[in-house]
Amino acid sequence: SRSSSRSSSRSRTVAQFTTDFTADCVEYCPLSGHQDLFVCATYQLDEDTQERKGRIYLGSHPSNPLADASNSSSSSLSASSGIHIEQTLDMSGVFDVKWNDFGWIACALADSSTVVHKLHTTSPATSPATSSTSRRRAQLSEHAIYTLRSELAAESCALSVDWTTRPSSAPRLSRTERCSSFSSSSSSVPESSKSCCGSSSESCEGSSTMHAPLESESHSCSADQLAVSYANGSLAVFDLGAAERTASLSEWTAHDFETWIVAYDYWTPAVVYSGSDDTFFRGWDLRCGPGRTFSKRHDMGITTIHCHPHNSHLLAVGSYDEQVRIWDKRNMREAVATVGTGGGVWRLKWHPQDPSLLLSASMRGGFHVLRFDGVSSDADEAKENTHLQGDNPDELLRILHSYGSPHDVQKLAYGVDWCAASGSHLIGCCSFYDRLFSLWQYV
Repeated sequence: SRSSSRSSSRSRTVAQFTTDFTADCVEYCPLSGHQDLFVCATYQLDEDTQERKGRIYLGSHPSNPLADASNSSSSSLSASSGIHIEQTLDMSGVFDVKWNDFGWIACALADSSTVVHKLHTTSPATSPATSSTSRRRAQLSEHAIYTLRSELAAESCALSVDWTTRPSSAPRLSRTERCSSFSSSSSSVPESSKSCCGSSSESCEGSSTMHAPLESESHSCSADQLAVSYANGSLAVFDLGAAERTASLSEWTAHDFETWIVAYDYWTPAVVYSGSDDTFFRGWDLRCGPGRTFSKRHDMGITTIHCHPHNSHLLAVGSYDEQVRIWDKRNMREAVATVGTGGGVWRLKWHPQDPSLLLSASMRGGFHVLRFDGVSSDADEAKENTHLQGDNPDELLRILHSYGSPHDVQKLAYGVDWCAASGSHLIGCCSFYDRLFSLWQYV
């Protein structure tokens, strides 16, 4: 593996606020017109009662706050911070949050449940009498519209969640295309996974214990499907468009230890990926079992996986071993590029528009903007026809910019996301021990 020197570029803090509990997640809303909205989620263990408490903050800021914000490091929730807190909701400790492109946000909780809240907004209105314009109002449903639980993980923390629906910046699949992705015909199953796609009673080499196998004919076409990973090593798939909306379609033991991450393949939504403290990164085809399509071992536990929104072949994978690896699904023998970030890689996020940029929240190593030069887009070609290029893997992936002091004992870089509302490279992030949300820009 290769370590990269830190960039000499400057990173500017635009605004900050302090959360009441330790902060671990940041996710920006993908809905057009609302991409300045974000959720910052928190988790806190009460040492006296052993209760795991959580709170999510729905916040917003100007699309270009640099004109209004100073370099002040104020941690108040005042208007002078440049950040407006629209709402807070209390719940069990939050390990992960993900928006879908309908304006629903799913929260994976310490009490083993996954709750879904819906965004409601009102448009700005202009008063004829005063010519003044009221600001847009945004609120999440006060109570969850869905509460999902897995029988296999009834007493286990929900650690990660992901939706089949793609980010709005990526090419959308029509409902017909989604149905074809779930087809049970053998021609729709990738060659790499056919060996694992026998009857539900069959098992492939080293297969995991299965629970309530998913039959192909029951895998209905739905854009409302989500997957959840759990601390006991299991995965569960739910379909909110099905008749039994809160019952899992399938759940199975995928790993031996905590499954820190689950991620859909946005290009083939019948495929999910998982990563665990057992050091394995695995693929699962839901049309056949689920059947395990590959299993790759890393040096330490796998903590984050993100499917590229513009290239159908690429996956970014992070680990406690402090390495970011880029994998090409067409050849899983070894990663196509690797770079060290100086800390365990807790979250990775591809840029919603620029296919070469990747964000990393690297715990003790701080936050990084990475550049992957192994992918390019031809304006005359479909995005899925982008291709890998470059001869030297050590030159394909590197750190461009960094934010935060590395190895600061008061910080633990956990949550990070791009703000797609502005073209000025705004990034929202949160650090754990100092309970700080930061909005920053690299220059």
